Amino acid sequence: MKRIGIGLIVALLAACGGGSDATTASNNSNNNTSAVVCGAANCAGCCFNSTCQTGTTSTACGKAGATCATCPGYQVCSASQACALDPNQNWNFLITAATVAPTNNGALWDADGSPPDPYASFPDASFKTSIKADTFTPAWSPGEGVFATAGTLTTAGVRVQLFDSDLIVDDTITDLRTIVLTDANFAAGGLTITNWAGAQSVTFSLTKHP
Repeated sequence: MKRIGIGLIVALLAACGGGSDATTASNNSNNNTSAVVCGAANCAGCCFNSTCQTGTTSTACGKAGATCATCPGYQVCSASQACALDPNQNWNFLITAATVAPTNNGALWDADGSPPDPYASFPDASFKTSIKADTFTPAWSPGEGVFATAGTLTTAGVRVQLFDSDLIVDDTITDLRTIVLTDANFAAGGLTITNWAGAQSVTFSLTKHP
């Protein structure tokens, strides 16, 4: 009777999951397995959805296992695997509009009392825009100006001056100014300068040159 009882206990243990040591070890191993996480330890590029990317494209830019960044349209993924301006990319820097002060330091712009005839000069490129006759609010559409590389625009800049076209000597509306562009200007697609001598405002646009 005692031997039959022991046999029943062994059978019950087997039915309740008591298996071999190999089976138990296999089950424990499966339970302890975890997914590999993308990070600095195993990814020289950037991580997207736990997958390591090269980190060298504008849609997946980054390094050292950081989360991949998508570069904005005015930037590229640079050699250092960071979103930045391409210094060799040409950009159009164009004047689009201005508002000229009502008087020329208290005097009339033109002897007959008519509004000024504004134009812009870009001396480094020997370029002058078209003249807008008899207006305090000249507009150049879609814009007139020059093109230069992003590297030039953000370091040396571009020189600009506004004039009032006259028969003998052109009056100066603004002084000659060197405009150095920033990353924020490229992000905004241009900039507006206010209270620039005889101009209450001058607006420029920035677009990629084909």
